[in-house]
Amino acid sequence: MCDITHDFCFDSSPGKLEEAGCAVCGQLTPSSNLTRLKSVKQCLHILQVQGVTRIERKHSSKPIQEYKGPVLDYRCDSICDDCWKHLWNGHVPQNTLANGLWIGMVPDELSSLKFMERLLIACMRINSCFIQVAESGLRKMTSHVIAFESPVPKVYHRLPPPVEDLEEILAILFTGPYLPMDKDYQHTPLLVRHSYVARALEWLKLNNIYYADLEIDYDELAKYPENVPLVTIEYRHLLTTKIEEGTSSFDNGKEVGIDDGECPFVGGLLEPRPPPGAIFPRLKPGQGEVQTTGTNAPA
Repeated sequence: MCDITHDFCFDSSPGKLEEAGCAVCGQLTPSSNLTRLKSVKQCLHILQVQGVTRIERKHSSKPIQEYKGPVLDYRCDSICDDCWKHLWNGHVPQNTLANGLWIGMVPDELSSLKFMERLLIACMRINSCFIQVAESGLRKMTSHVIAFESPVPKVYHRLPPPVEDLEEILAILFTGPYLPMDKDYQHTPLLVRHSYVARALEWLKLNNIYYADLEIDYDELAKYPENVPLVTIEYRHLLTTKIEEGTSSFDNGKEVGIDDGECPFVGGLLEPRPPPGAIFPRLKPGQGEVQTTGTNAPA
């Protein structure tokens, strides 16, 4: 028993659990499997690759430039054991940032976007989403999302897309004791802020090679409402945020969800493809049950 306790304490020590990033591959790695980057300083020259990095631009008049030196994550000062072995033997690690995996720092223009706003700036549409937002009689709110792989990806050369396109790939179900109102939508990640979308697209056009030829449709963006979701909301009357099939028999009965601020997605699934004939769940008009709509094309 003493040995078991000793081994558990050893395996649960901070040195075993703490993680840090590898400067070469950027992956989180247990601190016990990291070595100081300066130990292979003489080998880093093989990570000097052109056409991978890019210095952030704020104006189109500024020329496109790359960072000098090895392609590394300079926020990290350690290297994982796997990358260390490859560099020490004079080989480029497979997962190194220099192999076209470098993305740089994510700017505020992108990290501050809500879920719906991120859909609007995607130049390739590969998923269809079903979203459920649940509100209880105790003013608790929670939300979930399921994403399905689209049979045929769609590439956009003009963004944001028309609202009609979003109706084809997005379905939203709102459950609660009453129909959702504008104040309820303010707590969800389903609203669009025009200035944030425009700023994100302008940044991508300046700094992302795949957006260089993109045309920003400011007129289409102005058509988007800012106080309600872009697509049609289906409603179902429920008094709880819990799903009966997913509730434990030992549940304590307390409602889950937030009661103030923005409601994030607390769970999500990525399915390879929806079943035939069931693209999105929809509600029968005037009824509280869910029906499916879509095509009967084979999967």
